[in-house]
Amino acid sequence: MSDYIEKLRGLGLAEKADVTLSYEDGCDVFLMNETEVEDAIRETDVIGQFARVVEEIGGDTHRRVVEELLDAGVLPEPDEPDEDEERDEDEPPTAGETEIREGIEENFFDQEFIESSVKRHDYKRGYCTLTATLTVPLNELLDAEPDLSGWTIEVSAKGVSTRIEG
Repeated sequence: MSDYIEKLRGLGLAEKADVTLSYEDGCDVFLMNETEVEDAIRETDVIGQFARVVEEIGGDTHRRVVEELLDAGVLPEPDEPDEDEERDEDEPPTAGETEIREGIEENFFDQEFIESSVKRHDYKRGYCTLTATLTVPLNELLDAEPDLSGWTIEVSAKGVSTRIEG
């Protein structure tokens, strides 16, 4: 069992309590060619980490993320099932880790899970940070026990906020 799981269980929170996960990384960039975000996407693993954690958690969180990415046009609409295939009308479309990662990389500015910020050092150099944020119900996180190495886990209960490093 992961250390963060023991800490979360020890807090005695309600099963449906919201847990906010965040992962941040950045890189040095040149500002004059206006590709700082694209450079950070290429040089960091933030999008890959986000896609992996969404896939590992699964359940309602995975469905919600996929639906939001579909609504934003980040993921292509799923193909209609063949006449031979059966699919429940209420069954939401799914996308795997690779589809989520590629969709966000190609349509970064159309999604809201990963933010970018640039700190200027001077007129031509800076540092671009990408931050992935995902809100998950506690019960889904405890059931899935994803690898959250490098992630920050934050929960708030009764006016007290607790941060745990994954």
